[in-house]
Amino acid sequence: MTETGVRYFYNCSVLFQLPVQQYKEARNRAINGLASKAREMKDKAAEEAAMGLLDKLQ
Repeated sequence: MTETGVRYFYNCSVLFQLPVQQYKEARNRAINGLASKAREMKDKAAEEAAMGLLDKLQ
């Protein structure tokens, strides 16, 4: 809220196209990144959850 009592609300969206193969590659990189962080933190359950998700999405 501003000093004058105005409250701003934003509702934005963006439409873009992405080839399916590029989407799958980005998705896999993101999930592998989660699994890698879980390994670094020695969180076996989180690592298994990430890898299970990756398997389901293949």
